[in-house]
Amino acid sequence: MLRWTASTVDVSAWGISADNGTTDNSTRMAEIIDDAPRGTELFLPPVPEGRWYGFGSTVEIDKPISLAGKWNRMASSTPFGSVCRPTDSTAQASMDGVFSVRAPYVNIEGLAFRGHSTSNGGGLHWGYSSHMGRAKRVFSSEFLSGFVLGDGSDHITHSDSHATGNYYGALFDTGNLFDFAFIDCGLDGNSRSSMHLVADQSAVNVTAVRTHLGFGQYGITQAATSNGAGFAGLTLLDSPIEQVTVQHINIVNGGHIDVRGGYWVWTGTPAQSAFKITNVNSGPIFFSPRLEPLFPNGNAPAVIEITGYLAHMLDFRSALNGFAQTKYISPGLQRLVFIDGVPAGGTAAPVAGTWERGDVLRNTAPSAGGPPGWVCTTAGTPGTWKAMANLAA
Repeated sequence: MLRWTASTVDVSAWGISADNGTTDNSTRMAEIIDDAPRGTELFLPPVPEGRWYGFGSTVEIDKPISLAGKWNRMASSTPFGSVCRPTDSTAQASMDGVFSVRAPYVNIEGLAFRGHSTSNGGGLHWGYSSHMGRAKRVFSSEFLSGFVLGDGSDHITHSDSHATGNYYGALFDTGNLFDFAFIDCGLDGNSRSSMHLVADQSAVNVTAVRTHLGFGQYGITQAATSNGAGFAGLTLLDSPIEQVTVQHINIVNGGHIDVRGGYWVWTGTPAQSAFKITNVNSGPIFFSPRLEPLFPNGNAPAVIEITGYLAHMLDFRSALNGFAQTKYISPGLQRLVFIDGVPAGGTAAPVAGTWERGDVLRNTAPSAGGPPGWVCTTAGTPGTWKAMANLAA
């Protein structure tokens, strides 16, 4: 048993070596964690540029302690300081993360994780019982996923942290629970997407505040799913999605999606809608980012494209600015679409979709002597519609 005489302990004094993978620190680090009293801070001291701490297998943190270090880097370069890496690519292939948090109230601060390949592995993994975990100023690069929200993780907050140079920035894996926040983070520069949700799995109450997404193919993605799972509560506040080559958001199911502030930017002019969702099935969408006029895309069919069903309101409040050909495409239920708070309307009474008695569709191309809109007098598909009294000639 180790003798604990301080609340903060330099683990290099207890056999943890930064010798670029010559030493596998996994077993020794696990022993230190196992022996550490709750509330202890284990400190991995920064080492000179080019050196790093090697781990041959995932180290589990199974008690409420803090793991800390210090790192820095030049712009767009690899980090130096308290850098933790798999010992080699073979070790990485079997690692959920360099560290996997499996206890509540664990704090990770000032560590940099680097992998060897973006085809597998994770940098920092949050697993079962990692309730109220906190990551502050953590860096993760060169993994399949920089941050992994895994089985049983909930109420996890990343702040001032950066996942870049991975395939995915943050991965919402099978069994993740709810309440995930990214505050003043960078999830940009990952080749596939900044956030990704795996198949047949929901991510509930995901929030990004002043967090950069994009600089890859997509901003936010979801794998094909066979059930109604999706993003049930996705909030982006002043969080830009920029320089994407395919789409800003491409998800299957979702609702209670609130995109306010920030800006969206294209790279090139892909023939894709910026935000594509199959089913709006779990709540409304409120959309009001700035669509950057310096990057128009006449090939994009729409800003928002709904290809399945719209069971909840879409409220679109952004100026188009040439960002796409039109603001939205929806297969029906136009009564649930609002532009700047006003029902979207159409140029004729509906001939498809399910409507309720009393629904009103305004005429978006009114003319003298013509109707200003239509009213549903009998519910149905599409129901019975009557024109309002004509405007004055």
